[in-house]
Amino acid sequence: MNWYSWDYVSYLLMDCVLIFNSIEFWGGQNPITMKDGQIDESEFMHEGKMYKVIKSKNNMTVALKDTDVKVDFRYFPEESTWYQMNGNEKVQVVKLKGKKVYTYLPNDKVLVFDENSVNTVESEVMAAR
Repeated sequence: MNWYSWDYVSYLLMDCVLIFNSIEFWGGQNPITMKDGQIDESEFMHEGKMYKVIKSKNNMTVALKDTDVKVDFRYFPEESTWYQMNGNEKVQVVKLKGKKVYTYLPNDKVLVFDENSVNTVESEVMAAR
């Protein structure tokens, strides 16, 4: 990924948070539970844009289809945390604490969700834009 302006990356990152929810990230081919060597690819439409998602064990790439724009994520099991990656540089985006999910947005907002509030993810992230 090229490091685009922070504003552009922040909007893409917020889209990725919505994408986590939109593709039912915690179900199906969850990258945390995938086996070594297993790869899952899918495409979907979100807000009129086509995205490609490539998942492997503890890794996920979300790419805006037919462009070079992509965001790489890596899960660090010892921290129960997902990071946006750029080589070895990382920015925390999601932390799992017990049954709660903490989502860290670029504007220094932290959104907290659990199984009772997961349906509010999209509206809260949109409000934080």
